[in-house]
Amino acid sequence: MSNDATPAAPPQTGDVVLGEQFCHFKGGLYHTVAAGGADLVSRLLLRLLVVYRGRDGRVWVRTRYGWNQTVRRDGVAVPRFERVR
Repeated sequence: MSNDATPAAPPQTGDVVLGEQFCHFKGGLYHTVAAGGADLVSRLLLRLLVVYRGRDGRVWVRTRYGWNQTVRRDGVAVPRFERVR
């Protein structure tokens, strides 16, 4: 066996990269934990969800639409979450 293994790329679900750090437009830092779907039987819709954890350990869930949404901050359109590079 070779020891030249290439590190695996972080798992991705569409435009959400799991395990990476993101900054919320209000300033909090979060890591994406998981992504999946919730079948809302009453509305017959499938909502794609992002699960993320803050530095304080609290876990949050948001729709992928809301995760990728552009919001207004001081009159300027900014992404709700932006990947920290």
